[in-house]
Amino acid sequence: MCFAVCAGYALAGAVGVWLLHHILRPDIAGVAPTLGVPWLAVGVGVAGLMLFGTRAWPGVFAGSCITWGVIQHDLWSAVLIDAAGETMSIVLIVWLFRIWDYRPSLERYQDALILVSAVALGRVVSSGFDILASIAAVWLDTRPNAGVV
Repeated sequence: MCFAVCAGYALAGAVGVWLLHHILRPDIAGVAPTLGVPWLAVGVGVAGLMLFGTRAWPGVFAGSCITWGVIQHDLWSAVLIDAAGETMSIVLIVWLFRIWDYRPSLERYQDALILVSAVALGRVVSSGFDILASIAAVWLDTRPNAGVV
């Protein structure tokens, strides 16, 4: 189950990174990858945890590490922080879905509000970790002129 979540997340992440580099915004691909990516991997991660339960969270973490570390070639200290943030964000979204009694069929008016609210709160957590990862990347990168854009 963790392998399926990891593979799905990494595949969706690879598609998102490819879209960013080749179609959407190639000029900012190396600077701010999360700005232009229609983040398919988050949806795959949420679907995987809804299907297999939150005990499959290591698959999300590993998939995020593969996406950012292996495919995007980001600095590993930032990759690990970002992967932790992505994992917490997706677990929070699934947890909120469960405690707020979300029904994926969207047959009730409140289901759309639950969907938007849970995703917004989860992405706020992820954005906070993205900020920490950006600071860590510049602070921990030992290459000359690493922080210069």
